[in-house]
Amino acid sequence: TKRPRRERFGEVYVTGGSNSHKEIGFDTGGNLTVDDTLSYRLTGKLQDSDKEYDHSNDDDKFIQGGLTWRPTADTNLTVVYDHLYIDSVPGSGGQPIGFDFPRSRFFGEPDYNYRGTQRDTVSLFFDHDFNNGFSVASTARYSSADSDFGYAYISQSPAAGSSVASRSFFGNDSGSDVFVMDAHGLYETDIGGVKSRTLFGAEYRDAEGDNDTLFGAAPSIDVRNPVYTGAPSSVPLYASQTSDQRTRALYAQEELTFFDSLIVTAGIRNDWLDLEQTNKLTNATLSDELSETTGRFGLTYLLTDEVSVFGSYSESVVPAAIGVEPETGEQFEVGFKYQPEAFPALLTASVYDLTRDNLTRTDPVTLQRVPIGEVAIRGLDVEAKAQLPFSFDVVASYSYLDSEIVENGTLGNEGNRPAFVPEHIASAFLNYTLPGSGWRGDLTVGVGARYEGQYFFDDANTMGIGGHTEFDAVLVYEVAENATLQANAKNLFNKKYV
Repeated sequence: TKRPRRERFGEVYVTGGSNSHKEIGFDTGGNLTVDDTLSYRLTGKLQDSDKEYDHSNDDDKFIQGGLTWRPTADTNLTVVYDHLYIDSVPGSGGQPIGFDFPRSRFFGEPDYNYRGTQRDTVSLFFDHDFNNGFSVASTARYSSADSDFGYAYISQSPAAGSSVASRSFFGNDSGSDVFVMDAHGLYETDIGGVKSRTLFGAEYRDAEGDNDTLFGAAPSIDVRNPVYTGAPSSVPLYASQTSDQRTRALYAQEELTFFDSLIVTAGIRNDWLDLEQTNKLTNATLSDELSETTGRFGLTYLLTDEVSVFGSYSESVVPAAIGVEPETGEQFEVGFKYQPEAFPALLTASVYDLTRDNLTRTDPVTLQRVPIGEVAIRGLDVEAKAQLPFSFDVVASYSYLDSEIVENGTLGNEGNRPAFVPEHIASAFLNYTLPGSGWRGDLTVGVGARYEGQYFFDDANTMGIGGHTEFDAVLVYEVAENATLQANAKNLFNKKYV
C-alpha cells in the first residue's frame, strides 16, 4: 500500500517488450494544504500484453488513491482505495510427453481458456504518539474480489505411435469479502539501563466466500495439427460451496535490550477460529470451533559492532478443512549477521529446523483436503550484498533444503521428499556502473543467474524435473538527471525446460 508523503513527488514510466507487452504507469502525490496536514497520492498502471503462447492475453488495470490527514504532529490517519482488473488466459497443460514444440504452441480452446479478476480494496491506517513512551496504532482493510477461470488442458499425453491427446475442461467461479482489523499499543521505556518495548494488541478477521467448480471431458486434440472445437455449451458442476471464517486473536510481545548488545524477545498469541462451510449441492453444513495458542522466543547478541548472532524458536497455526486438525508449525533457527565497517556489505547466514504437522493436501482422486501427516525441512540460508571496488556491486543467495515426509496419512510416502520442494536454490547478480562524464550519464550493466535444483511433481517421487539455470541481464542508462532508460532480458539464452 502506497501511502501519501509530506513532500511533492512524481514518477512516470512506459515499458514495451516481448509478447506484445505494452505498459504505462505513474505514481504522484503532494500536499493539499500549506501546513502539510492533508496529503494525497495517486498511483496507476495500465498493461496490454500477450503471454508466450498463442491465443493469449495478459491485461492488467490498476488504480490506487490515498489521503493522509495529520490533525496534530503526533497523529496520522490514512485511507487508501485501490481497484484491480486482470484479464488473462491460462495455458493448456504444458508439453505432451515425447514431443517438443515451441513455447508458443497452444492446445487449449481460444473461446474457453480465460482468467479474470476484479478486486476493490479500502484500507485504513491510524497512529498516535502520546509522547510519554506510549503509542497506539490500528489498521483495517476491506476487500471484495470476484474471479473466474476457464481451462481446457491436455489431461493425458498421446499413446505410443499417436499424436492425439486427451483433454479436459476445468472451470471455477469464486467471490470473497474479507474484513481484517488490528489494533495494538506499544510502550517503550528504560528500566535501570535496560531498554524495554512492550507490544500488545488484538486482531479480528471475517472472511466470506463462495466457490463453484466445473469439470468435464473435452474433445481430444491432435498436437501435431491442432484443430480447435470451440467453447462447450456447458461444463458439469462438480462442487459448489460457501464458506465463512471468523478469527479473533490476542497477542503480546516483550523486547528487552541489555547493555546495548543483548536483545531478548518473547511473544504469545491465541487465536479463536470459527469455521462454517455449506455444500450448496446437498445443503449440508459443516462447522468447527478452534482455539490455538502459539509462542515465539528470540535472542540476538552483538559480538562486535560488525557481527551479531541470533537464535529463535517460533510456532504457527493455520486452519485446514473443517473436521481436520489445524496445521501447526514449529521452527528453530540460529544464524549470524556480518556488516563490515571497511566497505558497504551485509552477509547473513542461518540454519533452521522446520516441522509442519497435520499438513493437508488435495487428494487427486477425491479432490478433498486430507491430512498428509508431518513434513520436516532442515535448511541453510546464505545471502550476501556488497559494493565492491571498481564500481561493482553484487547480490547473491543460496538455500539448501533437506526435506522429508516424516508421517503420511494418505499414501505412505514416508521418507520421500515433498512435491515441488527443490533441494538447492541459488542466485547471483553482478552490476558494473560506469560513472557519467560531461553530457553522458551513468551507465550500469548487470548479469545474473538463477538456479533451481531437482524437485518432484508428486509425493511418491516418481515424476520430477532436473536442476536448471537461467540467465538474466539488465542495462540502465541515465538519460538525464530525472530520467533513465532500462532494458531487461529474462532467460537470456532462450532456454526451454519441459
